[in-house]
Amino acid sequence: DDGDNLSYTEVNITAAASVTTDAGLTLGTAMSIDGGVGYNFADDDTFDGSKSNGVALDNVTIAGAMGKLTIDGNNNGTTGGNLAMLVDADDESGDIAYTGTFGEMTLNVVADVTKDPKTDADVAWSAAVSGSIAGIALRVAGDEESAYAASAGYSIGGVSVTLATKKEALAVNTAGGKA
Repeated sequence: DDGDNLSYTEVNITAAASVTTDAGLTLGTAMSIDGGVGYNFADDDTFDGSKSNGVALDNVTIAGAMGKLTIDGNNNGTTGGNLAMLVDADDESGDIAYTGTFGEMTLNVVADVTKDPKTDADVAWSAAVSGSIAGIALRVAGDEESAYAASAGYSIGGVSVTLATKKEALAVNTAGGKA
């Protein structure tokens, strides 16, 4: 409106690398470079804040017959990694994850080691077991806040039916106890 013009420059680059050892372990890592000021094209209404995290180590992975361990970097300096919790993805994200397959079943565990579960309302860990038995896909997940999610699904002739239930985590009150 006042005739002033603004410009933007932004860079976002992510590079990943992995190597497999003679013993069968795969070691991997991902790094990113972020900088500048960008424009929010999705909403077409504002410039993004200036990015100042520069170069970040996004994650490190170790995978083998025992499963896969992911350590997600502390990208913003305070809140840990970006791994979604397994019951409620709206909870704070985790920074360590393990995935292992044992026969027909898969175990997933996500932990946020930067959280204090006594004083923070978000969950510190969640776990899930999933697999298929007699063509029925099953999944059960839970966390330390007594939240759970469970589902059973079956497909036949192009029709899928899934039954699911979910109870989200209880909020932790400001006094540090469970609500």
